[in-house]
Amino acid sequence: MRGSSSFEKLYQNPNRRNKKSAGRSPDLIEQRNELIMYRYHYYGAHSGQRYDEVVKSLCNEFYLSVRQISKIIETHTDVSRRIIEERPSLTKLRKKYAFLTW
Repeated sequence: MRGSSSFEKLYQNPNRRNKKSAGRSPDLIEQRNELIMYRYHYYGAHSGQRYDEVVKSLCNEFYLSVRQISKIIETHTDVSRRIIEERPSLTKLRKKYAFLTW
């Protein structure tokens, strides 16, 4: 089509084709999941809520479905065990994740 080569020269970045495709960062997802597990431990150890209430609280905090939260909890038992062994105090949690209310 007439003028298309001028358009491509002006508006098409040839380097853009070589970039990685946009998507979810695996590192950020792991950080989020670790935070979910810390919050799960917090609610379980300090709030006295039942499992279903804890999961609903996590859904509201992280904008994820009940199914997704449950899946994260089930697949991160190693993180859960580490947190239980660590027994972080509320002070440590506040220091590690200062942007949350503990």
